[in-house]
Order: sequence, then C-alpha cells, then structure tokens
Amino acid sequence: MNNFTHEDDVFIAKYFEAVGAEQIALVDLPFTEKEIEARFIFLKENRPDVFNEARREDEAFGAFIEHNLTHSMVDALCEISRGKTTLGRGKGRAVSALRERGLVGPNRMKYELTEVGSQVAALFQGGGIC
Repeated sequence: MNNFTHEDDVFIAKYFEAVGAEQIALVDLPFTEKEIEARFIFLKENRPDVFNEARREDEAFGAFIEHNLTHSMVDALCEISRGKTTLGRGKGRAVSALRERGLVGPNRMKYELTEVGSQVAALFQGGGIC
C-alpha cells in the first residue's frame, strides 16, 4: 500500500463509491481492484483528511462551473484575494468579466472582492486552485 501517492488517495476518495474499484483499476490507476479496495478501506478508517480534501476540490470545481469562469478569471480572482493591487498584462478583461458576474466590486480604481467573490476565492484556496 505504500506505492499510492497523495493524488492517488484523493482520486480514490473522490471516485471509489461512484465508479467502483474495477473501473478505477481498469482505466485510471495502475493498481489491482483488490489493492484499490484495500486502500479505500484504509483511507476511510485512517485518513479523513483525504476525504475532506476531495470534498474541497469538488466544491472549488463546482464554483468554477457555477460562475462560468475561465482560467484567467480564476487567476485574477486568486491574485485579488491575495491583496494584489495591480494585475499582470491581459487581466483587464478577466476582471471585467468577474465584475459582470458580481465577484469583483464596481469600483474600477480598486480591486476588491464582493462577499460572493470572497467565498468563491476561499473555495479555490481550499481546493488548492489558488
């Protein structure tokens, strides 16, 4: 069981119950069905943090889809959430799009997140995107 990476563990936590060990073994990970089942049981009993991480990743992805964001918009949102006052070249359109979605405030002289924007940025930070 020591050959599993952290990414493998998070993947198993996310998809085991939805698609099963057989599908994961056939398509996604280079382990046998029995190894994947044993790893899932181990994770369930000993590593709740892995399941929490998988949940946070799913929430971040859901916010990405729900707000119809592009990667450049997410980058801009993350930079603003970290307190950046100037953004790199080409981010103006991304910030305008974030304003249209209600994630960045209307003041064009200052980048500040709205309440919803702050919540979405927190989801991205928790999901490891920022």
